[in-house]
Amino acid sequence: MPSVEEAPSQSRPLLAQVNERLGGVPNFYRVVANSPAALQAVLNFQTSLDGGALDDLVAERIALTVAEVNGCDYCLSAQTYRFRKFGTLDDIEITANRNGASNDIVVDAALRFARKLARDRGHVTDLDVDEVRRAGYSDAEIVEIIAHVALNVFTNFINEALKTEIDFPRIGTRRST
Repeated sequence: MPSVEEAPSQSRPLLAQVNERLGGVPNFYRVVANSPAALQAVLNFQTSLDGGALDDLVAERIALTVAEVNGCDYCLSAQTYRFRKFGTLDDIEITANRNGASNDIVVDAALRFARKLARDRGHVTDLDVDEVRRAGYSDAEIVEIIAHVALNVFTNFINEALKTEIDFPRIGTRRST
């Protein structure tokens, strides 16, 4: 994993953007920086979804669900750290989200759908989609739930395949989902 200074020259300004946005450069971004194209792609994907129809907190909860499904300790540790640091969710809700559930019935529908998408590699039924719609999610939000699952699968796969060093307090997945 390169330091910011050792990263390819095309990645350095992108890492500077990450540093400005997050107040540091997590190891995930340092690993992805080995490919300036991949780093640009992930930042574009994140930025585009940040301006989408789906509530940001639902999107972050999807990250917990997908990290647990994929057994990604790095992503689970990073997301849990963020939730605890900002006091966004309590430990009961974090645990529920890891299980693809929520104590909020509307969020629960999105997370159950996200879990099924991740677990079954996108193979969901019309009934699964209808359940998310009935919970109040628009077609745009449903597409973005799918997009967030895809983005998180990418981050999970990078971190697991390349054994990204966890730079947050470690949270282990159960790896049984």
